[in-house]
Amino acid sequence: MWYDYLEENFFINKIFKIVPDLKSITILDVHFDLASSRLKIFIKMSKFVDYPPKKWGKPGLYTFYIELSFYNISNIHFFEYNNMKKSSDIQITMENELIRFSSMGTIDMDFNAEAGVIQSIKIYY
Repeated sequence: MWYDYLEENFFINKIFKIVPDLKSITILDVHFDLASSRLKIFIKMSKFVDYPPKKWGKPGLYTFYIELSFYNISNIHFFEYNNMKKSSDIQITMENELIRFSSMGTIDMDFNAEAGVIQSIKIYY
């Protein structure tokens, strides 16, 4: 699964019975820092959590977003930005000891990274 290739992935396993694929998600924001070769992407998940954390408040159907950070980016390609498409499909795999990120939908892009981290998972208001 996609989260196996990222560090700090223990929390995502705690809030789902089965962690969903990154299909039909919403890309909220992308930040690329040229100086540090780091890319941050904020994605809103299309699935509800099975076990919401207590700090999210009373039980209910929660949508949430994930902040992912990727380090030492190489071979980055932005093919297209299409604001008419409301969702994206993301694949995160491992190839030749590098994380391979690919997105099709709102933003069509791909890149390689030496490392990736799930920075945060927060409720989306």
